[in-house]
Amino acid sequence: FIPALLAIFPVKRKKSKKGKFAIDRKSLMNEYFLIPLYRLIITHPYRIVTFWVILVIIGITGIFLLQRSVSVSDYFKDDHPASIADRIMEEKFGGSKPLYVVFKGDIQSPEVLNGMVDFQKFLLNSPYVTSTQSIADIVIKLNHAMGNEEVIPDDKSMIQQLWFILGQQDLSQLVTEDLDEGIIMAKFNNEGQANIDDFNASVKTYLSSNKTNDYTIELTGMPYVNSQLDKSLVKSQLTSLIIAIILVIAIVSLIFGSFIEGLYAGIPIFATIVTLYGFMGLVGIPLNIVTVLVASVAMGIGIDYSIHFISNFNLSLKKRQSLHKAIEDTMLLSGKAILINFISVSTGFLVLVFSELMPMAYFGGLIALSMLGSSMGALTLLPATMLIGKRKLLIDEEEKE
Repeated sequence: FIPALLAIFPVKRKKSKKGKFAIDRKSLMNEYFLIPLYRLIITHPYRIVTFWVILVIIGITGIFLLQRSVSVSDYFKDDHPASIADRIMEEKFGGSKPLYVVFKGDIQSPEVLNGMVDFQKFLLNSPYVTSTQSIADIVIKLNHAMGNEEVIPDDKSMIQQLWFILGQQDLSQLVTEDLDEGIIMAKFNNEGQANIDDFNASVKTYLSSNKTNDYTIELTGMPYVNSQLDKSLVKSQLTSLIIAIILVIAIVSLIFGSFIEGLYAGIPIFATIVTLYGFMGLVGIPLNIVTVLVASVAMGIGIDYSIHFISNFNLSLKKRQSLHKAIEDTMLLSGKAILINFISVSTGFLVLVFSELMPMAYFGGLIALSMLGSSMGALTLLPATMLIGKRKLLIDEEEKE
C-alpha cells in the first residue's frame, strides 16, 4: 500500500549540485542530535562500548534481584476495590486463597483418616495456613458426641457406623461417592512467591518422610497452581530467549551472507534485554505472565532497527564511500527513521501506563523503555561495534590517503 501511495503522491526530495538526492543535514533531528551523536561515535567508539558493557553488568546484577509474581491479586493497585477486599480476606477471614490436599485411598479406614489428621496438624503448624477442614474432623466430632474420645476410632466398622449416623448429609465437598478420595480444604493467607516456595518445600519434606502404602497425597489449589506457573514462566522464558537470539543471529547471517554481521545485529538486542530485565529487578517490577512478553517484543523491534542500520551501511560501502562517511550517511538516513519509529510507537504503548491492571501498566512502560534501549543500541552500540570490528578497513583507508 505504501509504495503504491508514494507512486501516486511522490515525496519531493532535495538534490545536490551533482543531481543526486541529498540528505537534509539542516533538520533539527540531524543537526542537534544525529550529527553530534555520529561525531561522538567515530571519536570515542571504545568509550561507547565500555558504557554499554557497564550497563550490561549493572543489568546482570539487577537480574538476580528480579522478583516473580503470578498472583491475580497483584494485578491491581493498592487502592483498587479488588485489592482492598483481598486484604480484608487475609486479615479478617484467614486468607482468600484455597488450598486443597487430595487423599486417595479407603476413606473409611483408620489409617487414611489418621493420615488426614496428621497432615492437617502439619498444615496448621505452617505460618501460611490459617484453617483446615476435612471429613476426618466430622468423624472425630461425631465420635466424641457418641461418648467416646475425640479421636479417629481404631476399628473400621465403628467408623462405618458413624458414617451411617451421618445419613443423608451432603459430604460431596469432602469425599467422593465411592469413598476412595477425600479432600482437606485449607486457607492460604500469604501468596508471596517466596512463601509459596517455602511452603512447597516443607510439604515435599513431609511427604518424603511420611511415605505409606495406605494412601497417596496430591496438592492443588491456587498457591500450588501459581507455583507451577511460576516455574514454567521462568523456564520457558529462559529457553525461548536463548533459542530466539540464536535464530535471530542465524537468520540475519543468512540474509547478509555474513555470520559477523549477524553477531553485530544480535549485540544491541542482547544488551537491551539484559539491561531491561536488570532495570526491572532494581526498581522492583515483577516478572509475570504479561511482562514476560516484553523481551520478545524488544527482540522483534531491536532486530528491525539493526537490520535497517546494517542494510543502509552496507549500501553506503558499496557506493565506495569511506567507513566514516558510510556510518554518517547511515546515521542521518536510518537514524532518523529509527527515531521516528521509536517516538511514534512507544508513545502508543505509553497509553497503557494508565491501565488499572498493573501488569498492563508495567507492560506499556517497559515496551517504551525497551524501544528506547533498542533504538539507542542500534544508533550507538551497533555503529561503535562495527567501527571497531572493521578497524582494518579504516586503517587501509588511512594508508591510501
